[in-house]
Amino acid sequence: MKVAICAGHGGNNSTPGKRSPDNEFEWDFNNKVVLSAIAVLEASGAQVLRLDDASGKTDVPLKTRTDRANSWGADVYVSVHHNAVREGVWGDHGGTETYTQNGNYPSTERLAKEIHKCIVKAMGLRDRGLKKANFHITRETRMHAVLTEAGFMDSRTDIKVLRDDSKLRAQGEAIAEGILAHFGKKAAKPRSKKKSKASTGKASLPNSIFRAVRPYPKGSGVRRVQQALASLRFYPDRGARHNGIDGVYGPKTANAVRRFQSMHYGIREDGIYGPQTRKKLLELL
Repeated sequence: MKVAICAGHGGNNSTPGKRSPDNEFEWDFNNKVVLSAIAVLEASGAQVLRLDDASGKTDVPLKTRTDRANSWGADVYVSVHHNAVREGVWGDHGGTETYTQNGNYPSTERLAKEIHKCIVKAMGLRDRGLKKANFHITRETRMHAVLTEAGFMDSRTDIKVLRDDSKLRAQGEAIAEGILAHFGKKAAKPRSKKKSKASTGKASLPNSIFRAVRPYPKGSGVRRVQQALASLRFYPDRGARHNGIDGVYGPKTANAVRRFQSMHYGIREDGIYGPQTRKKLLELL
């Protein structure tokens, strides 16, 4: 099963509007949901393609997203969003709604129903029901396509839930469960990150500087860096043998480091493993 998924819009002010009255970016809420959904989907054996910019730095054009999903041959596309009525104004409205394309698409509507039911239970907000619209994401895709709006960023009630990371994680899990249920599959729990002295102590990551310059750095220190990146879902070469964990600091590992760096402010995005990158990895492991 191939699932395409995206966090709607972009972060870091890359999308005009799309924020709460307190200037919280919609993408930041969406991203936490998507990360949680991906973890469950992958643990359950699904192939997953994320179509937004995982760093939030750019708002990937809708056409680029749908073209990639179509080319990849996705079975499902879910676009994760959170709603607003009027930018910059708090209100007493709220609730969760889920969209499919205008027209009659029974199978997609059944999928949306499964996802919506799970989201409503996870979020505990007003059920606004299933709706139809003519969104690019639902119109220009050649697979089941669903767009979720799991709460209002400008609602005095909903924002309290959206600011709760445990609720956003639960929403992501709910989306994954709904997709899997539609295909007759059960959701598996993502592998937990067990912390131990061996895995999280300062000695677990080398005090070295690694660059992807020939002859490429090799050895157990590089392997530990690769394993740390992979545990945070920054795989050197996803899908390859051991997801590219081979003890060699080549271009693919440097790219994984660069992707990790792009997600964290204050770290230079140069693909070089050094003190700042090591420090941030240790904070997150």
